[in-house]
Amino acid sequence: MKTFITFSILLLAFAQAKFIHFDPPTKIVGGDEAALHGFPYQVAIFIQVPQGTGFCGGSLISDKHILTAAHCVSSASSALVMVGAHNIKAEESNRQEFNTTSFAVHEQWFPLFILNDIAIIKINDAIQVDGVTVKILALAPATEDAVLTGLQATVSGWGKDSDSAQGVSSVLRYVNSTIIENDICKIFYFGNIRDEHICMNGWEGKSSCQGDSGGPLVMTRDGELTQYGVVSFGIIFGCEKGWPSVYTSVPKYRSWIDGKLASF
Repeated sequence: MKTFITFSILLLAFAQAKFIHFDPPTKIVGGDEAALHGFPYQVAIFIQVPQGTGFCGGSLISDKHILTAAHCVSSASSALVMVGAHNIKAEESNRQEFNTTSFAVHEQWFPLFILNDIAIIKINDAIQVDGVTVKILALAPATEDAVLTGLQATVSGWGKDSDSAQGVSSVLRYVNSTIIENDICKIFYFGNIRDEHICMNGWEGKSSCQGDSGGPLVMTRDGELTQYGVVSFGIIFGCEKGWPSVYTSVPKYRSWIDGKLASF
């Protein structure tokens, strides 16, 4: 499942979703395998769309709600959500699985330029949150939508580890890098970066990639891991090219998120 930006960045950026192929095992570009339950807020999502089965990531933001990208679920008919997962190919005793057809996509989602790329998935049955294998992720407040440049950030997911890889990873991976200025990011994407975006440095070949869409970009806030972004898109030329990866800003959409949590 791919979303392509057209017009001024035609053939330049791709949304980071992926149709499912499991061979060979792959990972986030430039990253490492996560420790077992090292990211207990991370969610794996298998999505039924008209083209087949897609795969995205997400984050647990309540015992019934998953935060993800709009391009992951805007055409979804249903989804299988895995919580507490590490190896999505293997049987896991602590993993919880849920089927759902409840999706709330941002009302101004604009796929042409991948704007307002944010959505929430609802699970009908309450997820068992033990704080160890499964944990709710704190969200950055709306007041923290200003300067993040230079701060260390972490993105996690089951996405590709190289441009030649054919499919999503069997095990969860992560990568650390720094946030760069949006004005610099605009140069890479010909001005198509908005205040509602956050960009992460990819200059060392460290990046999210296809299959990581919807996953969380986190930073430490007051000693607690906090979500600041949702994986949205990157450069179509490849994840290893040193271009920034782009994320939907959680602070910019915090009021929308809170409203959906209260009503959806």
